[in-house]
Amino acid sequence: MELLDDIKQKINYLGTCTAAYILAHAAWSACDHRELPAPSALKISVSLDSSNVEMVAQLQQITTCHDYSNSDQAEMLRWLDSNGYSGYVAKQVKITKKKLVDWV
Repeated sequence: MELLDDIKQKINYLGTCTAAYILAHAAWSACDHRELPAPSALKISVSLDSSNVEMVAQLQQITTCHDYSNSDQAEMLRWLDSNGYSGYVAKQVKITKKKLVDWV
């Protein structure tokens, strides 16, 4: 999916800053079939610039993307995990990393 590819590029560009982790959390929430909570509107508003807020808004409407794909969503979760974001997301949604990454 083009949106998920854009999110990966943005996360890589942002590196280790807070915005990267918030985008990763929003992407995880958009891709995980368990409907885990996303970052709060306040956290998004305070931490992200307008282009990143727009990306989060697009993630909130992921099923309306012209190239929507469940397999791409699963690949995004694997990418987020392999790039070290699963620990952060697990802490934010108050779940163990083992339960969050239950496909390993």
